[in-house]
Amino acid sequence: KIERTICNRQVSFSIDGEEYEGTIENISNEGTLILAKTPVQLQQDEEISITITSADQGDLKKARVIWADEGAFGAKFI
Repeated sequence: KIERTICNRQVSFSIDGEEYEGTIENISNEGTLILAKTPVQLQQDEEISITITSADQGDLKKARVIWADEGAFGAKFI
């Protein structure tokens, strides 16, 4: 089992050049659970870019959608 860290951090993510906002609910070295601020239609295995921002920088990660519903999705970092 992979240990996940519970957090409440703002995040932006993009799919095919379209930008969205959300909140990271939990994160591990391998992936994350994101709640989208607005409903987003994501497909399993779709590749996305996630920008995790902190006070002084942004960290860009590529990920693949593992599962998705209207307001949340799980993604594995690639």
